[in-house]
Amino acid sequence: MLATLRAMHLVKESAPEFEVIPDLDSAWSVEGSASRLAAVRKGAQALRERFASERPVLGVRSFELLTMAYPARFGFWGAARLPIPYVLVRHRAVLVQFRQDGELRNLLFNPTDVSQVSRAPYLAQQRERKAVLGRMFLRVHESLEPQLRRIGVTPEDIDYVAFDHFHLQDVRKLVGTGRGTPARFPRARLLTPRREWAQWEELHPLHSSFLIPDGKKGVPSERVVLTDHDLRLGDGVMLVRTPGHTAGHQTLFFKTATGVWAITENGISADNWSPHASRIPGIASRTQEQGLEVLPNLGTAESGLDQYNAMVLEKTLVDRTLDDASFLQILPSFEATASRLTPGVKPYMHPALSFGPLVLTDERAQHGWTPRPQPAIAHMV
Repeated sequence: MLATLRAMHLVKESAPEFEVIPDLDSAWSVEGSASRLAAVRKGAQALRERFASERPVLGVRSFELLTMAYPARFGFWGAARLPIPYVLVRHRAVLVQFRQDGELRNLLFNPTDVSQVSRAPYLAQQRERKAVLGRMFLRVHESLEPQLRRIGVTPEDIDYVAFDHFHLQDVRKLVGTGRGTPARFPRARLLTPRREWAQWEELHPLHSSFLIPDGKKGVPSERVVLTDHDLRLGDGVMLVRTPGHTAGHQTLFFKTATGVWAITENGISADNWSPHASRIPGIASRTQEQGLEVLPNLGTAESGLDQYNAMVLEKTLVDRTLDDASFLQILPSFEATASRLTPGVKPYMHPALSFGPLVLTDERAQHGWTPRPQPAIAHMV
């Protein structure tokens, strides 16, 4: 308890806009895999009761950035029985606008630099071999900035950027390097768990194939907020540690008019969190036979037990979809899609996210909100 209070004091001292969430701190340190799962579930239930009563965020919008092929054996842990070994997944960035002590804040989650993703060793190898789906192996959509401008949001409006993890990421152009690389989002600070940031320093074979080796090289420390705790960013929005897929994986949770949502890559479809309801051949029978509650996306085998526990945490916190109560409001950052190119893949698919009337750049003064300079900090505990 004293350690938690000390950590909370240090966070508030370094970045007063953030608030530590202590509910799950002790759960992740419980010995024994089954006992840890029970502790994580209990902590998530307590957090759910409190978070569900918060005011919702002001607005949410999603933006499609790319479509790519992904091995089905990774995404569905070998459970899916499909005629070809790949599924198509679409990747979306999400803008969340919220109040933070009465001030307007804009967070971009997963704003991937799509011009750099093919530099990840795995994608580079696959494209070179032209092994699957021809040109559809990696299809880049419109850049993020024009999509933002069409809804009245400029790059200068973005306060924070964050990712669930750093697979396929190059963050240098997002926040700049101070070495001739200007920032695409000049005011934004990058929020990342310390463990995820540190993992980029020493690449292990089990995760190096999806990481761009120099993807953070030269990024100034004052543009990065390193975190060790679950954080409430403002009204109706929080970043929660969900380790397993990577050591520092985190999930974004936010509350809307339809309840609580999550964005994560622990699965590639809502089917991963509701496998017994899946219409994809093999998934329901496999999970029922093995008594599995969730089906992890095991693209990297870093910690399957923790990833399973993290997915239970996620499904405990969110609400069910309005059109089919069998599935949950969990949007995978890379979501499996139905396609003629991938017969048999019939996943539940979330529509584009669009909640609330955003407060746009030219309307801020009318609402009494003005951009506030962000404090420069080297790191945060």
